[in-house]
Amino acid sequence: MAHWKTLEASNARLTIEVHSLRNKQTSVEVLREENRALERKVSKMVDQEERITQLEGELEAARREREEWCAVPVAKGGGNVYIDCG
Repeated sequence: MAHWKTLEASNARLTIEVHSLRNKQTSVEVLREENRALERKVSKMVDQEERITQLEGELEAARREREEWCAVPVAKGGGNVYIDCG
């Protein structure tokens, strides 16, 4: 009889422990999924940052080209005229 009560007490303790571990496992899975989602977002942001850097370089090159065109005199009727880029 004492052995039976010991087994019941162990069973109750282990049941509580199993429920606790299952809850923790569920939390871990949720956190892993959130982590994967955040990693995907970071990857997209890195791609966007690279694209922004590329576009900024293209914009700067276009501005320099425009400034060069504005600084070139154009011959008109015997004199030099600068293109109005303003």
